[in-house]
Amino acid sequence: MGLAERVFGRKFRTPKNVYQWKRPQAESAQPMAVRVPVVRRHDLQEPTGPYAIRGIKASDLEWRTWNTLLKLGWDEADISYQVDILGGRMPGGQVLDFVVWRPESPAVIMVNGDYWHGRGLQQRQQAAINEAIVRSVWGSKLTYVTLWTGDLVSEELGYSTLLREIGRG
Repeated sequence: MGLAERVFGRKFRTPKNVYQWKRPQAESAQPMAVRVPVVRRHDLQEPTGPYAIRGIKASDLEWRTWNTLLKLGWDEADISYQVDILGGRMPGGQVLDFVVWRPESPAVIMVNGDYWHGRGLQQRQQAAINEAIVRSVWGSKLTYVTLWTGDLVSEELGYSTLLREIGRG
């Protein structure tokens, strides 16, 4: 009779698919081998979309950037998402992915996935033009960071990139 059976008067069972117990290979000959739980694959993955930040649709890269900024200690009030300048989505306008309002100067973070934005010469030239437009609106003291898919491949890489470019909150 187990402890739960003695205390509650009935047996408790866990579903068989919760953990798969696997005996380590080196100790398979020992009758009292340690059982190691095998973590299911979907427990290791981050949530799948659709993603949203403050009720606004977001890409997986933007969502990962948002979470990384929060892990760096930035308060939600210090981070603006999808900021319109010069008319926003109107012709000639821009939408900035993130603006981090730092004490010394604002930091603009543009998150560009390789699928939509590519990394060719034309895209790099357009990114330079976009940066010049933002600097003309807000002045030259601001920090302008462009993050690509490669900068956000893993949580650790995104964390180190944003720590280097933006800093802690």
